[in-house]
Amino acid sequence: MDHLPIFCQLRQRDCLLVGGGDVAERKARLLLDAGANVTVNALDFTPQFQVWADSQMLTLVQGEFIPSLLDNCWLAIAATDDETVNQQVSEAAEARRIFCNVVDAPRQASFIMPSIIDRSPLMVAVSSGGTSPVLARLLREKLESILPLHLGQLARYAGHLRARVKQQFATVGERRRFWEKLFVNDRLAQSLANDDRQAVADTTEQLLTEPLEHRGEVVLVGAGPGDAGLLTLKGLQQIQQADVVVYDRLVSDDIMNLVRRDADRVFVGKRSGYHCVPQEEINQILLREAQKGRRVVRLKGGDPFIFGRGGEELETLCEAGIPFSVCAWHYRRLRLLRLFGDPLDPPRFRAGRPPGHWPPENRRRAGLGEPGGGEANPGVLHGSEPGAGDPREAYRSRHG
Repeated sequence: MDHLPIFCQLRQRDCLLVGGGDVAERKARLLLDAGANVTVNALDFTPQFQVWADSQMLTLVQGEFIPSLLDNCWLAIAATDDETVNQQVSEAAEARRIFCNVVDAPRQASFIMPSIIDRSPLMVAVSSGGTSPVLARLLREKLESILPLHLGQLARYAGHLRARVKQQFATVGERRRFWEKLFVNDRLAQSLANDDRQAVADTTEQLLTEPLEHRGEVVLVGAGPGDAGLLTLKGLQQIQQADVVVYDRLVSDDIMNLVRRDADRVFVGKRSGYHCVPQEEINQILLREAQKGRRVVRLKGGDPFIFGRGGEELETLCEAGIPFSVCAWHYRRLRLLRLFGDPLDPPRFRAGRPPGHWPPENRRRAGLGEPGGGEANPGVLHGSEPGAGDPREAYRSRHG
């Protein structure tokens, strides 16, 4: 990470803008929107600057740049078409330990200006680190089309509720579950957008008084080959909602960086010939955390059911009555669970249990049909049991 993304509180704080053209005008609008005390220094100004000055919204200082203009400033922006002047502003700000943005010269700047999606008080900033402003702008435009305009109203309303929510719900986990319910409630969002205060009050009261779901759950998520861009959308959502992530050695750092920062991370990595944590202990970790009412993600490199012992973990959860779901990393049309009706997991076969023979109740809870989609089990992908047949032939016969 080349830059630390932060949001600065500039209200009633002195800022210097050097430049009086169209680019400087755009920067001035941002500073004024943030409530800063803005001083603008340039040889000439666009008409809009004079309008702002006449309205006492900012102060104009006409003339050459002098370093003393930076005295008592919190932040500076150099937005002239003269590289020499911009360099002078940057060096003078650096000497005073004042953050300075230099337009179109990120290497001279101590901070950069992102593309902004404004749903105040909710703000989204997008930056390419100065390497590709056009790309950042295009991404901002995409996000603008996705994010509803009423998000700002929803954020402000949530701010008004914070004290009551803190009083109503004792733990951080309970409060988080409440906020998640509130923010996805379509009726509340629509009522806020329509300024229907009675409907807003009624919906809020219902959300505050109805019992929260305390039951824990486990989600098995396949992380694929390690590229975060290949995660399924559902997999990404699950790891970002998890209270606990139990992960192995094959899960890449890029994927772990997507985990919510306040989630607990439990490493249970293994490699051939060396087991850091026994499988039974992993099973117990999943049970223990879920029984606390927490959302647990079991994050596995590749697919949980291909040499991943995911089946053993699901059986443990079934026997304990813990709700679970599976978000496997799919190999295009190869729907392994439904094709073979069982995890492709060698320990099951070593134990003498034929594939495709989970108890019916376990199958129902896992969302699986009868083995092989109601037909006889055709075999095993990584080899055949005696008399089981060739799984490749079985696959071709089913899928052409």
